[in-house]
Amino acid sequence: MYIPTQLPIISFHAGDEADASKHRVPGASKRGRHVGSPILLIFSVKLARLPRPVAATAGPVELYGFMVIRDLMDPLRNYVFNRSRDDPLVILDLRSDPFVHLPGPRRGVNMHAHVMLEYDVRIKGGEEYKDLPFIDGVAVLSEETCIDEPAAWRIRGDHGGAVDVSWARLTRAMEATVDVRIQEPAQQQHRNNGGGSGGLDLSVSAHVARITEEIKLFHGVVAKPCALDRILVAVSLDSDLILHLKATPGGGGPSHHLGDFAFRVAAHGSVRA
Repeated sequence: MYIPTQLPIISFHAGDEADASKHRVPGASKRGRHVGSPILLIFSVKLARLPRPVAATAGPVELYGFMVIRDLMDPLRNYVFNRSRDDPLVILDLRSDPFVHLPGPRRGVNMHAHVMLEYDVRIKGGEEYKDLPFIDGVAVLSEETCIDEPAAWRIRGDHGGAVDVSWARLTRAMEATVDVRIQEPAQQQHRNNGGGSGGLDLSVSAHVARITEEIKLFHGVVAKPCALDRILVAVSLDSDLILHLKATPGGGGPSHHLGDFAFRVAAHGSVRA
């Protein structure tokens, strides 16, 4: 089978003395030594139940709004999910894939103390006045729970909807940036099948050592060469990040497992499969 992806590149970032005054990175001490730090890791966000008016209808679900995290290191909004009404996230089939694949957070979330999760997510209707609130509120995640072990926490909406957030506090962790680049999926699909819609239905997930819970990173159709949005996760020191890639031709067909790639945590620089 032709593998239409460049092998993934993963960079582990821990900051240094030069940028310490501008942005303190979890895992870096004041002298630039990389000793690990308690960091929040979000494994997945799952649509557990739709609001009653939407659950009674069939078809795709379009989500827009935001989910942000604030910690004591930087109280400004750290976006986990951010979509406008004009560019909603479309979930085609809740039964086969009910997950919101998150591009964030944009930086590591320090969990030396409580962190605040703020959210306002809506379901797009045909007209704006038909839009339905899904979840809206604020929650506090405690540094004394989910230590090195994930747990699901349910956010309940006002209209019967619910979202399950799976998260953990890794005690000695570093930030890891996942960078996956795609090359020629559409052209290769055209050559193989003599036409069709082309593209690649790509799924990227991961897990960290000693934790079996899957981290949902990306799922979507890639129609041309590109680099996926860089995704930030937390990984414990002296452990591995295991990346899993699966793909289905855009025109249909069986799913192919492209491979598993293991990356050892390094304080600086990049590692490549």
